[in-house]
Amino acid sequence: MKHTDQILKTCALWSSCLEEIEPMLPQQAAKSKMIHQTMQALLRREDDPGSTYPDSWYPLQAEALAAGYLLSSPDQIRKFLKNYRDELSGESARMLRGLLSCPMQWTAYRVIRREGGGFLYIEDLLEETEEPMLLYSPGTSNILRSSVDQDVTFIALLFFNGSCWQTSGIIHNYASVKTDDILYYCNGLDADEFASGGLTGVINRHFIDFFSLDDVSTIPPIKFRKQRGYLLWREFQLMGIGDTQLPGVWEIDSSDSGILRMTYEGPDEELASAPPLECQDPEDPWERMSMFTPYIYIDPDTDELCITASTMHDYQILVSALSCRFDLGNSEQTWPTYRISPTVYATSLKLPRFHIPWHRFSEDFDAADTQEAEDPSLEKFNRLLREVNEARHYGTTVDIAKRCSDLGIDQESFEQVLSKGDEMAERNHPSLEFTPEDRAFELNDFPVPPPASRRAFFFPLFMSEIFILDESFRTLDLVAEYSGETVASQVFSSGIGEYFTDLFETAFSTMGPMVMNYTFYILVYHSDQQIFVRSLAIEILKLHHHHLVLTGMYESAEKFIEAYSKFILRGLCTKGLLEVEQRPKGQPKSQGLYRIKPSPLFRAFISLQPGW
Repeated sequence: MKHTDQILKTCALWSSCLEEIEPMLPQQAAKSKMIHQTMQALLRREDDPGSTYPDSWYPLQAEALAAGYLLSSPDQIRKFLKNYRDELSGESARMLRGLLSCPMQWTAYRVIRREGGGFLYIEDLLEETEEPMLLYSPGTSNILRSSVDQDVTFIALLFFNGSCWQTSGIIHNYASVKTDDILYYCNGLDADEFASGGLTGVINRHFIDFFSLDDVSTIPPIKFRKQRGYLLWREFQLMGIGDTQLPGVWEIDSSDSGILRMTYEGPDEELASAPPLECQDPEDPWERMSMFTPYIYIDPDTDELCITASTMHDYQILVSALSCRFDLGNSEQTWPTYRISPTVYATSLKLPRFHIPWHRFSEDFDAADTQEAEDPSLEKFNRLLREVNEARHYGTTVDIAKRCSDLGIDQESFEQVLSKGDEMAERNHPSLEFTPEDRAFELNDFPVPPPASRRAFFFPLFMSEIFILDESFRTLDLVAEYSGETVASQVFSSGIGEYFTDLFETAFSTMGPMVMNYTFYILVYHSDQQIFVRSLAIEILKLHHHHLVLTGMYESAEKFIEAYSKFILRGLCTKGLLEVEQRPKGQPKSQGLYRIKPSPLFRAFISLQPGW
């Protein structure tokens, strides 16, 4: 689709009008006591020494609060027009009058497709619309380019300019938040306001609490053997449940209030013989999939129960056990009532106004578990576990023997717990097994980034925290010399960093920036050496096979190596960035069995930032 100059001119005009009125909005919005108090609370956070947000984040939040409050209400827009009529330009006054018929609104949306030039087609996640919405938002496009997971949820102020939609102010983006999460979160914050005012009403009224979600915005979805992790819950009423022995192996606990908790431990002969459900693991349909425990809670006095799990696989195990004794109806009647991402649930726990429905069954057990965790010896145990996990995250080490001695912990017991945790993690995120022949291709002479640093590898090259890029005319001359004038003209129009990012994104889709950055990172440390392309591919797979293979992006590690090997030859060697030792043919070309090294263009263009 081609977007006319007229649409772009309209977008530019509305953007300039917003820039004119934005400084006026906070003063007018502050006439509301609730908004004034919220803005002051946001501005005080700017001086919080523990803040991890960029400079000016909270002032921008305060501006967004003011804009959302004033420009989402026709009554407030009329008051603003009246109070500032002498200060507004004709274009800004016309823009505001245009908003009277279609005010701004906070919108949760996902991108259906990008059109280029800052235009996208989007879907409103909370409103049923027959047609995709055309949005002009270069900011959304840039976030999508730099995101690890392209299925991102965006929340921003949107307005219609007569030709298309536009965003105003900060664009919030979330890796783990989906439609069910937003519905749960809004109803938990203020169900009445959500029913009457929708998402806009909830955000205007509970701005700070709502955007507590920003603290978990970058946390990726949790997966267990390719299934996405959720907190799943449904309540049933089944007569006689308290007297029924369900098939399977269960640990049964009782709370002080009489509620029973059944913890699924595995199948017995009866359950193992039941036909597996469609969504279950065909290899072992009754094995628990997640490290979190699936529960059945029972109130024997009322025959009410609820089931909770963290994957659909585990949830269906519980449904299957119940189905052996009771008629549960059709699949619609057994589908989870709530399906919430763990990150959103964790955020809601910090907000005291939340009513979490299944807590009426679980709260007695949760309180008992919390009390047990306060035991001094257990607290020391958990403290050391946190130290070890944090050290692994940041690439440091802990002297376990010394710390166990300091804390008075039995080292053998601690190492057994640590080993079991590692085994559980391996079950849910199994490491990639290489043949002895492939082990010979491993590289051991570059610093492997610790987990805490690896997120930086998912950003495009032109936004990189890892590299220093030299895009001077001297480097552009080298582009022409090593890759030809055709490539040089393309590079000149887009920039070298963006050009190579686009090459990798075209070849490897959402994983393009990650594959690119690790490739360049390793090559910097081997700038004067010939190394096998297969070695590069294997090192990337060792770090990120769960993104490349376990998610189904590639059928196997060998399929990724094949795609990577062909790309390096066609995409980088032909562009003069790398030099090939000998032009490969046949299997060497597709299996990475040829050597490359950085060219003078590569060495001139890219180097590491200090600290890397």
